[in-house]
Amino acid sequence: MASYILVTISFLDDEMDYCVQKLARKCRTEVEALPKPLKDNEIAKTVLKASKHMNVEDPLLVILWDDRGFNDVPGAAGMRNGITGQTRDVLVNHIVARGGTDIWNMHTAFLFVLWVRFYSNS
Repeated sequence: MASYILVTISFLDDEMDYCVQKLARKCRTEVEALPKPLKDNEIAKTVLKASKHMNVEDPLLVILWDDRGFNDVPGAAGMRNGITGQTRDVLVNHIVARGGTDIWNMHTAFLFVLWVRFYSNS
């Protein structure tokens, strides 16, 4: 008498599911436990790329920009709350000037490499 095992293979609907699921596995968690921004395809893909260049202690800043906050005052398009000098580009330049590497120049994920590890063995 033959014995059968039913194996269900779930094919992922699209690349988004793949990147988000891969990120969840890398974080050793479930997709549902990921913060909302990390469930976005482009952000998940960017974080996965950044993770190839980082060590455990390197922080990664992920920003989910809200375009409404930069365009909420008529006549002051692109300025946060209409305040001169508070544009997305100014904020990105500030992060980069403080040591953040803008992954893929997407202004979404910024990697900070901690140089402490190079000096800890001396």
